[in-house]
Amino acid sequence: MGESRTDQWRQVRQILDQDRDSKRAVMQVFDASELTDLTNIDVACTLALQFFVRENKLSLVTYMRANDCYRGMVSDVFSFSFIQELMAREIGIEVGPYFHCAGSLHLYEDDFLSARRISADGAVDSSPSAPSVLFPSMPSGNNWPHLEALFELERRLRLNAAPLSARDPDFGSLPQYWQQVAMLLEAYRAVVYQDAVNESLLAELWPLYRRALCWRWPDRFSELAPAVSSARPGARLNRTEG
Repeated sequence: MGESRTDQWRQVRQILDQDRDSKRAVMQVFDASELTDLTNIDVACTLALQFFVRENKLSLVTYMRANDCYRGMVSDVFSFSFIQELMAREIGIEVGPYFHCAGSLHLYEDDFLSARRISADGAVDSSPSAPSVLFPSMPSGNNWPHLEALFELERRLRLNAAPLSARDPDFGSLPQYWQQVAMLLEAYRAVVYQDAVNESLLAELWPLYRRALCWRWPDRFSELAPAVSSARPGARLNRTEG
């Protein structure tokens, strides 16, 4: 929001509600004041997000000052396309293309070997005929009330105040889509704090998420998906439309 405390989310939504052809639906992230301290090592890498409605679909262009193509870009693309979907659901249109622009795309020396291993891994099939791994669609409408409830659950799990329970009112109030996210957060809490896994709760995870947990932490979650193939999942991750 910056020093002006402008609610950029609400502002962009109002712009798109009033003019679907607008080129002004921009959220600014980078602040020029970040450059005044030359010792500042935490200058924002993201400059801005620009939303466009084209052919009744919401596109998003992300402008990056710099981007680590091994660690940062993976999470950035997922996070910003998540924001794109959140806005699309709120204004009631489908998700369109996502574009990621970086002024400096770099790879740190410490990651050279890992990056080479990944790029040389022939097990990943990125051909057009490869099966897609489809993410579920976010619920239609304004998802912010659900996010607020999820934020409170996340805070408690991050602090290890208590494990997630199906009897928790905040959990029960969530649509199934967001309950699945809460269950993933519970799985991560169990990993971080080396705690017991709520198997009955995590058994309700959708196959996509169960497979992801099994691949990331096979020693902890292999029992959740005994039928998961030993072949690696496809490289393409697509968001579905519902």
